[in-house]
Amino acid sequence: MKFKNILVVLNPSNEKQYALARAVRLVEEQKMKLR
Repeated sequence: MKFKNILVVLNPSNEKQYALARAVRLVEEQKMKLR
């Protein structure tokens, strides 16, 4: 599992996934604030 994580970190496309995950988290936080 650790080796797999290292490969993901070395993968440049991981930056896009990280940005996408951050965007999703921000949207979820905004939804909670609206409630």
